[in-house]
Amino acid sequence: MATFLARLDALESGADPDRAGTKQSVKKAVAFLATRALDKTERKRLKGLVDVALGPTSVLPPAAELPEAARPREALSRLRGWFDEWTTARAVVKKRGYLIRLGLANHKAPQRRAPSAPPPPSRSTTSTPPSLSNLPHTTRLPAGALDLPTHP
Repeated sequence: MATFLARLDALESGADPDRAGTKQSVKKAVAFLATRALDKTERKRLKGLVDVALGPTSVLPPAAELPEAARPREALSRLRGWFDEWTTARAVVKKRGYLIRLGLANHKAPQRRAPSAPPPPSRSTTSTPPSLSNLPHTTRLPAGALDLPTHP
C-alpha cells in the first residue's frame, strides 16, 4: 500500500520521468481516482495508517538490479510463487471446465478404441453357404404376392 501511495504521489507531481509523454492521461487518471474517494486527503490518511502499521521501518527501497546470472533464478522464483498461489484455486475449484479456463488443467486426449474383434464364427456345421430355405423366416408372404401383372 505504501508503494501504491508513493507512486500516486509521484504521478500527481509529475516526478516520474518514465511518464513524461503521458502527463495528460496521468492527470486524468489521478482526477478519476479523486472522484472515487481517493483524493489527496484520503491518501494522506492512508499514509498515516501505513506508517503506523510499518512502525519504525520505512518504505522498502526499490529492488536493486539483479546480476545477469541471477535473473533466471528470480524468474523461476516468481513463477513458483504464482504456481503456489494458483494451487489454492486448484484445491477450491473442482469443475474441470473451470480448471481448463484457468489454465490449471488440459483437455483430455481422446481415448483410442481397441480394434474390434472379428465376428464370431457361424454356428453352421456345414461348410456350404446357407440357402434361402435354411434361413429362419419371420414373415411369410401370401401366395401370388410377388406375381407381376401382365399387360396386353
